Amino acid sequence: FFLMIRRPPRSTQSRSSAASDVYKRQELDRAAEPTDVFWENQSYPPEKRWWYRRKSNACVFVALAFSFGAILGITILKNGFFGKIGDYWVGRGLSLIASIIVTLINTGLQLFIEYMTLEERPLTMTYLFKEKAYKIAWAIFLNTSIIFLLTSIFTQNFWGPQGLIESISWLFMISSLNGPLSLLIHPIHLYKLWRRRRITKDPERDGLLQIQANYYFEGPEFSISGKYAQDLNILLFSAFYAPIIPLGVFLSLLEIILGYWTDKYELLHRSTWPPQIGKLLARSMLFQLKYVPIAFSAGNLILSRILLKRLLLLDW
Repeated sequence: FFLMIRRPPRSTQSRSSAASDVYKRQELDRAAEPTDVFWENQSYPPEKRWWYRRKSNACVFVALAFSFGAILGITILKNGFFGKIGDYWVGRGLSLIASIIVTLINTGLQLFIEYMTLEERPLTMTYLFKEKAYKIAWAIFLNTSIIFLLTSIFTQNFWGPQGLIESISWLFMISSLNGPLSLLIHPIHLYKLWRRRRITKDPERDGLLQIQANYYFEGPEFSISGKYAQDLNILLFSAFYAPIIPLGVFLSLLEIILGYWTDKYELLHRSTWPPQIGKLLARSMLFQLKYVPIAFSAGNLILSRILLKRLLLLDW
């Protein structure tokens, strides 16, 4: 059992206060668990880690801008193609395809954020997971919520085929199934299962080294930050579009329920045991919940102004 003591630097204290510092009340934090510490990153000075953090944030911002541009281009092409054909069911199919592509872009953006956050050389896994959850949740929320809204404003198509409501409805339906099913039907895990059966039948066939055999027989890593980011993004997304798509709240609730049971199955029966981390991650995610009613209020104001061309007293 160890404690960390926080106090102002001695350069900011007078001699009398520094001398009597031991008699004052100190702020104490429980030290990180040994499995929570990145021991290989302890040698990096704070200035260098500050530079790594700035570089990581800049790369994430550029990736987010590229994702914005890709989704905007897909939406404009979809609307232009539908304008030439004009068939209703073709338009519904194009909206479904566009929503699937957006989901794939968000998955790629999440993987890139996870890699760049690791490049910040964090000192503990708790800090790493916290930064991952923050960046992934807000990046995907902005990438899906804001870009569709801006595209609909640009094309002035909100209610009809290829409009804002139809596109967001498809996103709600795909997201409610994508999260849980992507865990149960994970391509890398299915490939590992196939290799396990092949190795079990004939261990000498492939001539694997021990480290290679260990890789195929170990379970997938349980992404704690990914689960927090997914839940936070669900709450923000459903709260922002609740004024025009109330069904999205129930679809988000369905996604959370299915995600709970699939996460429980993955954690208890399939994944490797996650590292022991501190309670800062859970506290930080609970602190982020204050933005959910803010997203609901912002959605009321923005969507009422855009769709109804007026602001009601109830919106304020």
